[in-house]
Amino acid sequence: MFKGNLWTGSTTVLAAIFLILVIGTTVLNFQNRAIQAEVNQRQQYISQSAQLSQIDQLLIRSLATASVKNAGIKQLLASVGLNVTYQPDTQSAPTGPTSNSPTSTPSTSAPVAPAKPTAPRK
Repeated sequence: MFKGNLWTGSTTVLAAIFLILVIGTTVLNFQNRAIQAEVNQRQQYISQSAQLSQIDQLLIRSLATASVKNAGIKQLLASVGLNVTYQPDTQSAPTGPTSNSPTSTPSTSAPVAPAKPTAPRK
């Protein structure tokens, strides 16, 4: 009889321990899903911010290019703190047609914008 009670008692304790472990695992799983959803939202925000940053840069370059010929756009950019400077190209390519370029060093990997906006230093 003594061995039966010991066996029954030990299996009951083991079953209780396993039940606690299952409950703990379930709770941790739900918490992990909530944290993972939050991380996914932050990652999406970072990804969208990078895309919008590229669009912002292209838009500012386009406005800077237009401001070379339009004083109103130049004043608008200056009102938000962007000063546009125009640097005509003094180098001419011997094999290609000559054109005015805003920068003195052409880039080989990306097209060069006609004007470069500069933010005021604080």
